[in-house]
Amino acid sequence: MKEQRIQQWIKNFNTEIVSVEAKFASFFKRQPLKDYYQIKVHDDIGYISIDIVNREALPTEIIDAITVALLRAKPRFKLLG
Repeated sequence: MKEQRIQQWIKNFNTEIVSVEAKFASFFKRQPLKDYYQIKVHDDIGYISIDIVNREALPTEIIDAITVALLRAKPRFKLLG
């Protein structure tokens, strides 16, 4: 279940990040957005996180947009009760 959740989250994030790249397209003409972050997978807890690489080169708005994309991409599962 954790592996499926992680894979879904990464898939969702990849979809969300496309809109971030489009929104800030002029910034990423020289270097693509994917060069500014790395996805870290935490298999033991079924979670992913993002490491921003070269943070000082990115405007705060872009860092915020990447973070929001990660949060929006998180799979939502209903609790059975």
